[in-house]
Amino acid sequence: MSNVTIQKRGKYYQYKFEIAKVDGKRKFANKSGFKTKAEAEREGIIAYNNYINTGHDFEPSDMSYSYWIKNYCYMNLKYHTIEAYSSIVKNHIKPNIGFYKISQITRSTLQEFINNIYIKKSFSKNFLNNIKKVVRGSVTYAYENDLIKTNPSIGLKLPKYDVPPNDPAHIFTNEEINLILNRFKNNHCVYYAFLTAYCTGLRASEVFALTWNDIDFRNKTISVNKNILKKNQAGGTKNRHISGKSTTVWYFGTCKTETSYRTIPIGDTLLNALKTYKKDIPCRFHDFRDTHAIKLIESGADIKSVSKRLGHRNIDITYNIYVRVTEKMEKETADKFETICKFL
Repeated sequence: MSNVTIQKRGKYYQYKFEIAKVDGKRKFANKSGFKTKAEAEREGIIAYNNYINTGHDFEPSDMSYSYWIKNYCYMNLKYHTIEAYSSIVKNHIKPNIGFYKISQITRSTLQEFINNIYIKKSFSKNFLNNIKKVVRGSVTYAYENDLIKTNPSIGLKLPKYDVPPNDPAHIFTNEEINLILNRFKNNHCVYYAFLTAYCTGLRASEVFALTWNDIDFRNKTISVNKNILKKNQAGGTKNRHISGKSTTVWYFGTCKTETSYRTIPIGDTLLNALKTYKKDIPCRFHDFRDTHAIKLIESGADIKSVSKRLGHRNIDITYNIYVRVTEKMEKETADKFETICKFL
């Protein structure tokens, strides 16, 4: 049979045939240990036929889901959803059913896969449902794009969970709210974030994406028009959140859904608190750099030395950015001219 090749390896024979590619790379199923060429050929034909018809009875290898991730997920889903789906494909789908060609996947194969995950891993119902969602999404995409003739994911069901999952929500009492806010009253970033969440019901990613122009102090409203999200840096290492080796960056992103874009009214408690917050912290980190330069210049430091200290390419940058007239410098200038006028 032309699709099965036989090779002699030492004293024994081996059969080999090509299976599904992984990320565009050719993959093969093989088995060795046969005493005769005829035996290897016979077993190879049986294994190949089983592979073509059912996908069973050979050493598994991965099948690429990159076509679905690249052509569907990246075009339609949010960044963190893509990350979650990619993780499910890598850690659960490929190791268990990755050896199938798409055309060989059957409904019973998919149902058996879901059942085995349920039995062996004891995942929560929500996570198992996400695995099912990835399976259905990828297979349905293949069906809708004429890669398979039927959709084997139709009718795929989750096993019955006898014990209902516990409700993870906890409703804070007034005492608990006060305890939390008092705990962080000296940490303005945390305090006002918690207070805003408590008074508005915004998601964490929505609270930390708020900027001052999203708050209408006159009309007492907050506009939700973006999210804060964390992305892996291109070319970064696989290490995450290790001090000094962070490979993630925070970005402003779009809201979770269309209905997430909204403007909501807020009460005086939050409004007045935010007014205080904005009034008490009128600074940026860069303001310390500006202040440092101005103080040096006010004290009579040489502009070239200041330029070198700040790491500017040339002295013109220092002049243009930092030689700003302060009230003290203006008064000194007037006093100096007054000295000149005494000679008149």
